[in-house]
Amino acid sequence: MSRCVRQSVQPGVTQDQLKQEIRRSLRERRRKRAVFGFCIILLVALATGMLMAQFSVQLVTVRDTGACSEIPAGSLVLFVKTDAEHVQAGDWVLFRYDGRPMIWRVLGIPGDRIRVYEDGRVVRLNAAIAGEETTDIQYVPENSLYVLADSPALPDSRNASMGMIRAGWVEGRQLAVIWPVFRWTGLHGT
Repeated sequence: MSRCVRQSVQPGVTQDQLKQEIRRSLRERRRKRAVFGFCIILLVALATGMLMAQFSVQLVTVRDTGACSEIPAGSLVLFVKTDAEHVQAGDWVLFRYDGRPMIWRVLGIPGDRIRVYEDGRVVRLNAAIAGEETTDIQYVPENSLYVLADSPALPDSRNASMGMIRAGWVEGRQLAVIWPVFRWTGLHGT
């Protein structure tokens, strides 16, 4: 069954005037929809920003691969903002040294013992080794972390110029490499 809709045309209104009124009405609807859509996009962007601030995440672009061969240059890495008490040995941390952001692996946390060999090897000790000299063993004090770069030539905790980093320097713990796509993995404990 078909329904006919009758338009009531006021006397003296021409067909062209009616068409113009319909066009104006449609333009007004489109404008309102566009404003509404923009407001929705703005609200979503604000909500996303507030969530990122709430969960305290930070995106960092890796400039070079000298410090970490597992993260290629140009990668985007997602860090969770945290303090040093939530960092474990094996985590990758973001911290600033001489004003530059650095991404290093944590080898020792407060209370750990670290042994550095003459050839540059570094070992985290879980227990004292009987019969060995303990002069080459470093203890990680409270509010400090022992961090390593992939290259012994770079400043890290092995070098006297940098030494162990202060816990307050830590800006975040690496959560995942999100770009490039083939690196969509976490580096925790690798």
